[in-house]
Amino acid sequence: MNLLNKYVSGVFFADAGIRIPKTRMRRWVDFLDNPEVQPGVKFVIKPVCDGSSNGVYLLEDLALLDSLEWDYGENVLIEEYIPGIELSVGVMGNRPLEVTQIDVTSGFYDYQHKYHDTALNAIENTFHKIPAEIPEKIREEALENALKAHNLLGCRGISRSDFRYNDVNGKLYLLEINTHPGMTEFSLVPEQAKYLGISFNELVEWIIEQARCD
Repeated sequence: MNLLNKYVSGVFFADAGIRIPKTRMRRWVDFLDNPEVQPGVKFVIKPVCDGSSNGVYLLEDLALLDSLEWDYGENVLIEEYIPGIELSVGVMGNRPLEVTQIDVTSGFYDYQHKYHDTALNAIENTFHKIPAEIPEKIREEALENALKAHNLLGCRGISRSDFRYNDVNGKLYLLEINTHPGMTEFSLVPEQAKYLGISFNELVEWIIEQARCD
């Protein structure tokens, strides 16, 4: 059984008072037959169980659905698109680290922008700002909600929560939590740890020391 379920996690977050985008889950074949999405309005589709932004699409033209190859299970999540600023918060044990603002020059923060893609020069066109250029109230809310989400799901070690801050309506939305965040040279948690004076080696040693099987 795959224990990674973004839909169920979202239910937990919403029940705990954490704001999330409007989300529904449907069978992929039923969604293709009747998307029930307002034409001309941006929306996001994503797998119920996957990571690294695999299978995440930001769409506006419903005609593009027919061209997508869906290899991510029977069901699909259809999520409200939240305009604004991409944010991410790492949690280390019982400590939220910092809020990173992620800016991309084109598209959105998808798989190519998270990992090196020579053809798109994706990494070269992705910029991390630490700390994020957001109101202090939103920063505190992001840190608090990242730790809250971490504890709600019973996470330990490190996790990373991704948010969107709508700077028009002033609201913060939790998109999802990553229970196995990346540890590459481009990754956000090591970058946040470094900002707080924790070296990569120290972070790795801490993760190893915290590891256990229940």
